Amino acid sequence: MKLNVLALEAARKAQSSQTGFIHIGDRIPIYENICFILTLLRTHIGDDMKEGLQLLEHLLHFEVEGNFPIYLHEYPKAQHHDQALRIFYALSLIYRDYSTVCEKGLRRRLQITLQTLSAFIDTLPLKVAAKIKYAVLKGENPPIETWDATSPADWADLFQAVQWMQDGQAEQKLLEKADSFWHATYQTYVGPLEFFKNDCGQPALTLFDLYMAQAQGHFSSRLQQPFIEACLVYPFESVFEFSGKNTPFMIQDEGKAFQLIWEHSIYYDGESDFYINHHEDVDILISGKKATVFRPDDVITLKTPQLEVSLTFEGQFVGSLLRGNRPYELKRRDRMCAYDWRLSVRSQAGFKVGLSTATPMACMPLST
Repeated sequence: MKLNVLALEAARKAQSSQTGFIHIGDRIPIYENICFILTLLRTHIGDDMKEGLQLLEHLLHFEVEGNFPIYLHEYPKAQHHDQALRIFYALSLIYRDYSTVCEKGLRRRLQITLQTLSAFIDTLPLKVAAKIKYAVLKGENPPIETWDATSPADWADLFQAVQWMQDGQAEQKLLEKADSFWHATYQTYVGPLEFFKNDCGQPALTLFDLYMAQAQGHFSSRLQQPFIEACLVYPFESVFEFSGKNTPFMIQDEGKAFQLIWEHSIYYDGESDFYINHHEDVDILISGKKATVFRPDDVITLKTPQLEVSLTFEGQFVGSLLRGNRPYELKRRDRMCAYDWRLSVRSQAGFKVGLSTATPMACMPLST
């Protein structure tokens, strides 16, 4: 799949006919527009490349002492330090691959901008994965054995580092390390997380997903959606054979919050609410019947073609079945849309929950 096509589709949808920039609402985000510029250049189409270089010339004027604002209207304030390294990487790709098509003045300005960004990043306390990416961008070669990640964003930083190196052996070593955090069947991250982001009832798309799918040589329908940062993902030297994970996968935190992942997913917030995708394949029965209220003696059965899950509860409570959205649903601000079924339990004395399936599950901690 040509991921740059997905990036271009996302950008064109958000592009203003008046300014030429990507807009989020009435705001112009700097980083996303730099990704847009890289996307236009990667098309290798004359008109697109010319458009990208014109946008680049405009945006470079908004650099502030080695950083950029999140949104153009915030200039001259640039207070978000995480922005600097993201932009440094995207501009480094532009300089490496397309500085020869820049006019002399623009090429010089881009070079100076990268130097000032680098000087600013040198002063920042970077996380381990970000520090590795930055070291690689500066020409250093930290051994792969020292590379570590604790989130999809960290893994994306490491993949950006290894793709910058253009070293096939290093790619394979990093993919071997990432293998245990990737469910190749469901094409989703299954490592430790502080919280689960969802987008319309599905795991929210991340750069890590795209890097891993690119290495796998296959993209599920969830991954084939417009995504502006897809322009940052380059082909790997060869397809990687991931270990097979065909069972449902549970990620949990000491028996409290958990998420069970298969073709669908169940999320429990660790307090009172369970969520399962609202989908035509999902059938929910309360003690074998359709109902909207359940009590301690009831068994909640969640049936899908691939898996059947039973939930039981102990304690004094009243539970209800209704529509809702998970706490980290990205589209939850649209109050007219609910992407999940919500099992809500209300109890003053607390309750215990049991979950069982006929299919064995793999399991790992929710957070570290």
